[in-house]
Amino acid sequence: MKEKESDFLTHTQRVGFVSAVFPLTSILLIAAVAVTATNKWACIGVWFLFLSIGIGFLKLGIHFDQQRFFKISSALLNSFNLFLICWFAGPNSPGFLIGITFIGANVLSSTHRGDLLVTLVIALGMISWGSYLTGKKPTEIFMILMVLICVIIILFRLLQFTLFQGREILSANKKIELQKEIIEEKNKELLSSIRYARRIQTSLLPTDRYIGKCIARLKLC
Repeated sequence: MKEKESDFLTHTQRVGFVSAVFPLTSILLIAAVAVTATNKWACIGVWFLFLSIGIGFLKLGIHFDQQRFFKISSALLNSFNLFLICWFAGPNSPGFLIGITFIGANVLSSTHRGDLLVTLVIALGMISWGSYLTGKKPTEIFMILMVLICVIIILFRLLQFTLFQGREILSANKKIELQKEIIEEKNKELLSSIRYARRIQTSLLPTDRYIGKCIARLKLC
C-alpha cells in the first residue's frame, strides 16, 4: 500500500508513534499482569515476544513496502500470543488489560478497515479462549469483551476525528499555499507590466544627451 502525500498521517508516521508508545504502555501493563499472574515468567517472556513481533513486523513492512502483509502476519501471530498470555496469567489476571495495548496498536497503525476488523475479531476470540481455559466464568469473559469493544469504539472514533481534523487543516493549508502562489504570480505579472511600460516610456522620451545638446543650441541662439 503506497503512502499518499495527501494523508494527514502516513503509515510510517503511525508506526513511529506506536513504536514509541507501545513499549512504555506494555511495561506498565505487563507489570500489572505479572503481579496477578499464576505463571509470571511465562507471561513476561511471551509479552517480550509479543513486543518484538509487533514492532519488528511493522517496521519490516515499511522496509520492504509490504505493509499489509507484515501487519496481518504480526496481528495473527500476536493474537496467538494473547491466548498464551491469558492462559499463563491465570483466572485472577485482568484480561481486558492484556488486550488493550494490542488493540490500541492495531487501531492506531491500521489503514485498512477490513484487515482491522478481522484482526480484532480473532484477538477477541483468542482472549476469550485463553480466559476460558484459565477458569474464568462466562460472565467475566463477557465483561472483558464488552470493555475491549468499548475501547475499540472509543479509539477508532478518536482516530477518525483526529484524521478528519488533520485533513481539514491540511486542506486549509493547501488552499492558503495556492492563494499565496496566485498572489505571487499576480505580483510577477504586475511587475512585468510595470517594467514593460517603463521600457516603452524610456524609448519614447529623448535621452539626457539629446536634451543637453538642445539646451546648448538654445543658449547659442
